[in-house]
Amino acid sequence: MDGLTALLVRAGGSGDGGMENPLDGVTPTFAWGTAGDRVMTVFAVFWGMLIVLAIAFLATSLVKMAHSRGSHAGQYADAREKVVWSGIGLGGLIGLPIIVAFLIWLFG
Repeated sequence: MDGLTALLVRAGGSGDGGMENPLDGVTPTFAWGTAGDRVMTVFAVFWGMLIVLAIAFLATSLVKMAHSRGSHAGQYADAREKVVWSGIGLGGLIGLPIIVAFLIWLFG
């Protein structure tokens, strides 16, 4: 078993003493009427909204970067920085369960 698989299995609570991952089985959604824990449903909807907002911010930053290309070097640099940070934020939101699993493995 490779390192990442072992990490995810342990954080998933497979019986080897690891803490159970609270995000196991939770996916970003917009469906309020799903069955299950109300807190996790609210979290999943909030998570989905954050992903949509991150995508919108990334798209607007890319458009600003494209418009400032050429003679507007200062605006291009600012737009590029926003693109980088919004891409990092989007990646973090999409990879949230893996990040949580890693933290559980590291400290749990």
